Amino acid sequence: MTKAFIPCMRNEKGSTIVNIGGFADGRMAFPYYSVDVATRAGVFSFIKAINRELEIEGHATRVTYFCPSPADTEAEKPFHVLWKKIGITIVPVEKVA
Repeated sequence: MTKAFIPCMRNEKGSTIVNIGGFADGRMAFPYYSVDVATRAGVFSFIKAINRELEIEGHATRVTYFCPSPADTEAEKPFHVLWKKIGITIVPVEKVA
């Protein structure tokens, strides 16, 4: 989808394509999620490469990866111990929002 939208946006000053993901910036090696982590790392590297291409070609459009911090929610609670063990801070829902 990113590659499909770039031609439409490449001449728009300040345009940004945002990819939404999880597990920090796509490079965190979260245990028991190896395939998911590998996929996210691929997306992260894809974004870096696309941004380099856009910069070399002199286009203003940029691509970014957004991932909110782990929130203090019921769905996230089972993972809190794991997050803390690997040094990630759990944040209040209000801060994530």
